[in-house]
Amino acid sequence: MYRIIFISILIQLMCFTTTIAQFSNNITLLSDSTYAEKLNQKLKYHILENNSDSVFYYYNKSVELTKEKSLKLFEAQANYYIGMYYHRNKLSNESTEYLEKAITIYKEAKDTFHLIECLNQKVVCLSASASHTEATKTTQIIMDYYDHYTNESQKNITIINAGINYFRAEDYPKAAESFKKSLSMAKTLADTKQIQSTATNLGSAYTMLNKYDSAKLYYQTAYFNTSLNDSAIKATYFHNIGFINIEEKNYNEAIINLQNALNIRRKLNDKKVADTYALIGKLYSRKGDNDIAISYYYRAYKTIIGTNDLSGIKTTSLKLANLYNNIGNYKNASLYYKEHIKYSDSIHSLNDKATIESLNKKMELKEKAKENKLLESENQLQELQISSKKQTIYLLTAVTSLVGLILIGLLFRIKNNKKHNLLLSSKNKTITEQKEELESTISELNKTIKYLEIANATKEKFFSIIAHDLRNPFGAIREASEILNNKSFPIDDETKDLLINDLHVSAENTYKLLENLLNWARSQQNAIKLEFSYHDITEVIDESTEPYISNAKEKNIAINKKNVNHYNLKIDKNTIQTIIGNIINNAIKFTPTNGKIDIETSFFKNYFSVSISDNGVGMNSTQLNNLFKIEKSQSTPGTNNEAGTGLGLILCHEFIKLNGGQIRAESQVGQGTRFNIDIPNI
Repeated sequence: MYRIIFISILIQLMCFTTTIAQFSNNITLLSDSTYAEKLNQKLKYHILENNSDSVFYYYNKSVELTKEKSLKLFEAQANYYIGMYYHRNKLSNESTEYLEKAITIYKEAKDTFHLIECLNQKVVCLSASASHTEATKTTQIIMDYYDHYTNESQKNITIINAGINYFRAEDYPKAAESFKKSLSMAKTLADTKQIQSTATNLGSAYTMLNKYDSAKLYYQTAYFNTSLNDSAIKATYFHNIGFINIEEKNYNEAIINLQNALNIRRKLNDKKVADTYALIGKLYSRKGDNDIAISYYYRAYKTIIGTNDLSGIKTTSLKLANLYNNIGNYKNASLYYKEHIKYSDSIHSLNDKATIESLNKKMELKEKAKENKLLESENQLQELQISSKKQTIYLLTAVTSLVGLILIGLLFRIKNNKKHNLLLSSKNKTITEQKEELESTISELNKTIKYLEIANATKEKFFSIIAHDLRNPFGAIREASEILNNKSFPIDDETKDLLINDLHVSAENTYKLLENLLNWARSQQNAIKLEFSYHDITEVIDESTEPYISNAKEKNIAINKKNVNHYNLKIDKNTIQTIIGNIINNAIKFTPTNGKIDIETSFFKNYFSVSISDNGVGMNSTQLNNLFKIEKSQSTPGTNNEAGTGLGLILCHEFIKLNGGQIRAESQVGQGTRFNIDIPNI
């Protein structure tokens, strides 16, 4: 008996030892990958901090580890990061060299995403170093990958880089062509920030081509896609439009736009305010107002003089010299021309100095790379020795502990009663089944309670409308008709006309209420048959709005259509018209006299949105949360005490779901409400 137990323990111990060995290998591999990832994270951090000593230390550690352990993707990542580091330090050849190493590895691994990321960065480096032909060839290589690989965001980055490269090469027609493609993709991706930056680039390209109408159009596109808080970009827009106005000799418009740019840049304390001062100086110089031109160029000069913008000082001082020469003030002309010469010499000296510093930087980086490699070899040997000792201790401890646990487990298993285990298992199974059955019953009961609560609320709402909201208008109709029918009660023509008008209004409101009530009842019984066909959304909006024009005029409310474009959508026309009509009616009801209602449309990739906003009384968060819930909806009188049932928006919510869309509401008390009707683009 004991011999059998001993043999069994030996067999299990052998199996356990094999498992421990496999586990140890897996832990080592996992540890290597994790360590490589951490090294690359450290490398990236020190690149951002521009700490060259630490950059090369972590690069060498990462590359040696990844080569030794064949962690190719981590090796490629390290080369990509060091390429970025050289690019940040304006060493384009070195940057391209390390990017090529990463590209080679990603090609072998068939990692297309990171391969294109590296190639895109290579285009940026080549373009920055004026290697425009090579940048164009690399762009074409990237575009070939997109024939069998789809990533619209990456593709858009490639096209933007191509446009910037053409622009730097002064090939403005091709730059404009690339930016147009990028803008179209950004609109498809609904990337507002990308739309804004690409439209600005496109405006710059058309400005360089002297196509000012097109340039203004794209600058406006950038402006309308700018965040409300992004004042700096708005200033750039006004500055660019002002430049075009000057070229078109539209000086009055130019001064308005440039003054807007100037006000914003002053408020932001933006250094670019000097550019705007100089451009206003150019404007007055063109007009022949030399004194005013001098005053603005002088402000530009004073703004730049406190900075390191030597090129700006050189240009502005020359402009001042020429203007003073034009008005015969040769003393100041001579003074500023000397400034121009002085800063021209300074720029040449700085260029020479920059070249020397660049060479020194390269030598310094190479020396540090060698030093770090030597230190890395020594550190690696010590780390390997320490790591080997630790692994041995951990392995022995683990084996000893687990062998003891196995022996205890075996003894416990022998002593344990088999019958007791079977009985316990049976009881556990019964308890589990009962628990699952009880949870299922509770879940069904909760669903039933929720359904009954909604059904009860629906019934109460239905009776409330019949008892109150239908009874009141019928009472008004009855009283008015009794007065008109009572021949013994004399009434004049004016009173009679008022009664007839009240009778008509009550009948009209009652009819609308009945129509909503019947539509709602039919929707609850799934009795509405939808007929989907293509309709021009502009015509649907116009037809939906028409019945409520007179109501709006009574309160002097303006209904404005902004950016409402013709677009064919596959919809059920009747239900969509009911939705738009109900929301327009609600907007009129809760907007005070002399208010306004704006209707806008927007096209997105998968849906078309109709936005209806007003500047009415608005709603609090509780009202907004309960807006589409039948069990919590309440009728609220309008600004002129117009009656309502609270049923219209419930109906809108039901109908938009039938069309496969959604309805969203935004509101603030005292500021108005916006409803967005999202219709699928089928």
